[in-house]
Amino acid sequence: MALEPVDRVRLTSLAGDFATCTERSRGPVRRRGNMFETRRRTAPLGAHGLSVLVEVTRGRETTTALFDCGLRDDVLRDNVRYLGAPLDKTQAIFLSHGHPDHYGGLSAALSLVGRRDGRKIPIVLHEAAFRERCWTWKDLRGGRYRLPRAVVRSPRASVAIQSGPAVFLSGMAMFLTDIPRRTRYELRRPGGQVLYRDGRRWRNDTTPDDGALVMHVRGRGLVILTGCGHAGLINTVREAVAQTGVSSVLSLVGGFHLCHAPARRIAATIRDLKAFAPRWVIPSHCSGLEFEAALRNAFPRGFALDSVGTEYTWDAPS
Repeated sequence: MALEPVDRVRLTSLAGDFATCTERSRGPVRRRGNMFETRRRTAPLGAHGLSVLVEVTRGRETTTALFDCGLRDDVLRDNVRYLGAPLDKTQAIFLSHGHPDHYGGLSAALSLVGRRDGRKIPIVLHEAAFRERCWTWKDLRGGRYRLPRAVVRSPRASVAIQSGPAVFLSGMAMFLTDIPRRTRYELRRPGGQVLYRDGRRWRNDTTPDDGALVMHVRGRGLVILTGCGHAGLINTVREAVAQTGVSSVLSLVGGFHLCHAPARRIAATIRDLKAFAPRWVIPSHCSGLEFEAALRNAFPRGFALDSVGTEYTWDAPS
């Protein structure tokens, strides 16, 4: 599938589990929440969830999109204002899957984005994102949740149901859903089970709506952005390589959902990830402390822990 190479990819963390004012900038990582570097007395807010502003540049054309919206309207709104993030230029909203820590701030997002030409903002998502769901942990069952269709049907937005891979943003980004589950050790979900309602029955939910956004920086490789990585990190990377035909991986950013993962799975993931030789690995959200530590040991020069307010920029060679 044709994914156009671009000259620059810039990602800005608008919502995430971790926020710090002390981590320093280095290389492509600019810590805009560092109070010592910015000399501001306040910092962005951390809260469970994920939201990333995506800016992709080819020549003189820059296209902006929002990938997920975090858990809460107030957190997203405050962080956007703190960072001065250009959501008014947003051309699309991608929802990685139908879990509330990724769609919870959608109402705020829709109030912040605005098309100057009066056209509606497309919300790109998989049909399964609308499932009614609940989670279980051992003998506990959590509350039910579902993405309200009324929010998605806002007068400001249009709905674009997507199944499988497709290119967006003038061919500069590929959205992956229905990611094949071929890696055996990634078949089981770490940290509990999610169910979805099918009529009167609750069934095991494999989260087919789990999606990733992929960009290709010319001459350097793929930037792969995940929401939670329920499809499996290795499955996701393999699908990105297969669909784009680009074998080099520049960076992996986002939630990798390996919290509570056993040591064997973490070791296997690190082993298989090394085969792709990513230049940067930037875990966020639900990645888990043990996996984050393993990533830092495996990729010491290219590891950065995501923090709300951080900006990541990768440029093509001049």
